[in-house]
Amino acid sequence: MADNSNIGDKKRILIVDDEPFILNIYEDLFSDAGFEVHKASNGEEALNQLPSMRFDVILLDIFMPIMDGVAFLTNFNEQSFRDEQGIVIITTNYEPDSISELQELYNNYSSPKELGVVDHIIKANIDLDELLKKVTSHLSQ
Repeated sequence: MADNSNIGDKKRILIVDDEPFILNIYEDLFSDAGFEVHKASNGEEALNQLPSMRFDVILLDIFMPIMDGVAFLTNFNEQSFRDEQGIVIITTNYEPDSISELQELYNNYSSPKELGVVDHIIKANIDLDELLKKVTSHLSQ
């Protein structure tokens, strides 16, 4: 059974990215903003955390070894972890040709929101303050 209790009023975020530097920067950003931060370096590690913990938001990279973000999304929905967790896709590149698998997955649904995806962010196009604002705005919806 997933632990649905957050410490105080802290929101739980799961950051899934294979780049340790990015994981550490995002961990500092969200910890300083009062989040309870959990990390995973690939989709498999992230999925392994879901049965025991409920996250308010998942920040998900697409391009990762072992299990990429597309495979994570597929498993996430097949295993009924949806609940009210929002997923923010954050990637280095959001060109349609380079993420054709993600587009293929989206084509099976009426919208990305049906998969739990609430936003898409390109790492190079956003500063940390803006990333924090986007994530917190999804939590208030």
